[in-house]
Amino acid sequence: MIIDVSEHQGKIDWKKVAKDKSVEGAIVRIGYGQNIAAQDDKRVTENIEGCIKYGIPFGLYIYSYAKSVDSVKGEAEHILRIANKYKNKISLPLYYDIEEPGTGSGSLTRFEAWAKLIKAAGYTPGLYTGEYWYNAYIKADTSYTKWIAKYGTNNGKQQTKPNIKYKYDLWQYTSKATVSGIAGGVDASVIMNKSWKKITETAEAKKSKTAEVKVKVIAKSGLNCREKASTSAAILGAFTYNSKLTLIEKTSDKWWKVKGKDAAGKTITGYVYKQYVEILS
Repeated sequence: MIIDVSEHQGKIDWKKVAKDKSVEGAIVRIGYGQNIAAQDDKRVTENIEGCIKYGIPFGLYIYSYAKSVDSVKGEAEHILRIANKYKNKISLPLYYDIEEPGTGSGSLTRFEAWAKLIKAAGYTPGLYTGEYWYNAYIKADTSYTKWIAKYGTNNGKQQTKPNIKYKYDLWQYTSKATVSGIAGGVDASVIMNKSWKKITETAEAKKSKTAEVKVKVIAKSGLNCREKASTSAAILGAFTYNSKLTLIEKTSDKWWKVKGKDAAGKTITGYVYKQYVEILS
C-alpha cells in the first residue's frame, strides 16, 4: 500500500515504517495554498528526510485552495520550493489535492494549469480528489496520473472501488490503516495500475538510482554477502557490524545489492538482506 502523511500523524518512526512490509511508498503533504512558509506542513522536512534515510519511495502533495487559474501559480511555486530541495530523491508523483468546498467550478482547468508548471519543472504531476468530486466537477479525463478516494464505511479495509469513467492509478480506501511507527490511523491507498511505479518515475529519479548511496551494516553478528539474491547462493564474504557499504541496487523488498570491504579487507559485490542494512543520511 501507499500511505500519505502530514503533521496530523505526529512524530513518525520512519525506521519502523520501512520495516513494515505492507508499505510500498509514501506521499508526503508539503502544506497548503500559496507559497508562504507559514503554510508549510510542520513536519514536511522530517517526513521527507525520514523516507530518504530509510529508503522509502516517496512523492509529495499540496492541498489546494485556489479558485482561479491566476492563483494556481502560487500553489505550484509552493510545492516546487519544497520538491526542488530533494529533486534527485523523489520517485513518485507530485499531486494536487482538490477537494476544498467552494472550489469545485473550474477544477479541471486549474489542475491542468498547475500540472503544466509541475511537468515543466521536471516532475510527474497528478490529481488527487474523491469519487464524488471527480464525477461532479472534473467530469472529463486527464492525461495525468489520477489518485481517487473512496472509503465506504472507513473500517481500514478495501470496500467498493471508486466509480469514475476513466482509469486511475491509486485508490485511497481508508484513513484508518495501521502501520508500524505511526500512532493512530493513517491514509492508505492501493495501486490500481501495475505499471504505475515505472511510468511515473521522473528522469531525475531514474538518475538517482545510479548515484552513490551509502548504507551501514546493523547486524551485530555481521552480515553474509551472497553471489545471488538467495539464501542458497554462495557466500562471497561477510561484512562486519557498522561497516559502510555502497548501495548498488534495491533488488527487491528483501535483497539489496551492495559493494564494500568484507571482514578480510577484500572488496566484494553481492547481495545482502535489506533488513540488516540501514541507509546513511
